[in-house]
Amino acid sequence: MIGPHILLAAIAMLPMQDTKSFDPPSTGRPLNFSNIVGQYDIKVSATPTEVHVDEAIVLTVEISGTGPKAYEPARKSLRLFPASWEDDFFINDARDAVDLKARTWTFTYRLKPKHVKVKEIDGIELVFYDPSQNERNRFQSRFGAAIPLTVMATPEKDVVVEPLAASFYRQSTPGEIASAWTTYEAPPWALMLAIGLPPLLCFLGVVIYRRFTPGDVELRRRRRNEAAQRALADLHQGHDPAWTVVAMYLHERFDFPVIAATPAEVALFLKRCGFAKPVCEAGRTFFQDCDSVRYRRESSDDPGLGAAGANLIQALEADPCARS
Repeated sequence: MIGPHILLAAIAMLPMQDTKSFDPPSTGRPLNFSNIVGQYDIKVSATPTEVHVDEAIVLTVEISGTGPKAYEPARKSLRLFPASWEDDFFINDARDAVDLKARTWTFTYRLKPKHVKVKEIDGIELVFYDPSQNERNRFQSRFGAAIPLTVMATPEKDVVVEPLAASFYRQSTPGEIASAWTTYEAPPWALMLAIGLPPLLCFLGVVIYRRFTPGDVELRRRRRNEAAQRALADLHQGHDPAWTVVAMYLHERFDFPVIAATPAEVALFLKRCGFAKPVCEAGRTFFQDCDSVRYRRESSDDPGLGAAGANLIQALEADPCARS
């Protein structure tokens, strides 16, 4: 008959085998269950055993045994120490060591006693799940041996107080106190500079910032002012039709909403903007001439339209309404 320990050893050597039948139940687990399945034992040791309060003790916990690989001992799952240790020790993790050949897992902790009433390291319990046992006894416990401790109070250190000079104990006279203070009178120009320089620097900073990083309003104003120069340059080059260039100029310079406008719409818009009547009529005439070239003649190449468009732009820029 095959013993339970031989069966568990075979399971550990076959990691690809299904281990669902060895999974511990999801309910009814002890609170200090360390998520270990198989048959295991525990040994503990500590050094030193005579310390002062807050001095470190190295606690070594050695767990040995066999079981499924998925449920081998791991530090993150261990629940070895009782809740009462919160009042007695500061606990820090140190290091781990695993010897799979010997089936041994070693976990090291650093314990620091909190008070002199700590007399031993006790209560270490390993709770694991043994599927080879009957259903009532499958959660098994192994206890680490108690380790006696001698915890002493922290020795007080002698504080050396250096003697002070005799002058420290002598009360100073009012004259000595007044003579220790020195006053500095700044000249008037330095006072004026200290008061006037910060506002001046702030003003210059704002001017420089606005000059090199203009806002949307300033960019729009600059684009309006440069609209006439761009339009005159486009008319001189002759790449685009004169009516397109002048209509785009009106749109950029005066927010004329219609690009393909009739002569009457142009004249009415200029009149609403406050331009002089001769300028409005010049706009109507220019776009009438453009329409005659676009719709009545066979060729749309008329060099006179470029000059007429330039004259219209110059007349609009010379009107006071363009500078308001």
